[in-house]
Amino acid sequence: MKGEGLWANMLKQRFAKATKRIGLNQRSHGILDMSEFRRPVVETFKRPQNPQLDLF
Repeated sequence: MKGEGLWANMLKQRFAKATKRIGLNQRSHGILDMSEFRRPVVETFKRPQNPQLDLF
């Protein structure tokens, strides 16, 4: 879905200005270090043997 028209253009401009103002899209902090990330292990219930559920 993509918006068109005056309202969509206005929202696009407001969003772009807001992200620039707060520095949302800037890479001033560098690349994130994912080496310390560990997936939480919660064994509160027995999960079915469906590998697709590991995505969640």
